[in-house]
Amino acid sequence: MRSPFLDGRIELWVDEGRPRRFGIRVQPHHCNGRGLAHGGFLSTLVDVAAGYTLAPLLPASAVLVTTSLRTEFVGAARAGDWLESRVDRLRPGRRLGVVAGAWLRAGEEVVVFSASFLRLDADAAEAI
Repeated sequence: MRSPFLDGRIELWVDEGRPRRFGIRVQPHHCNGRGLAHGGFLSTLVDVAAGYTLAPLLPASAVLVTTSLRTEFVGAARAGDWLESRVDRLRPGRRLGVVAGAWLRAGEEVVVFSASFLRLDADAAEAI
């Protein structure tokens, strides 16, 4: 999992099972002024976990572009909390992949999500 955007900002624990699971300990710098995990941080976790769950099911040359990201904040997390992803639905598809699931704190949902990704070949991705 290499991304210039993530390097030095977010370090995830990765379980390479199928489907993959991800985890992270919420740090103070992930929180907003009220001491809760920031919605932008949680949305980033959704995008990363969904994309990196789908990617291993595709050919190595495939490139994914997020086309839709839906997040519902149904709980809260604070600094020190351990969050872990869970995928409920996973559809690789030929051109469009869909992933749905949740990020959990102590087994309770914090964010439920669905995300879709357009699958491009390397040449099409370079044109973007």
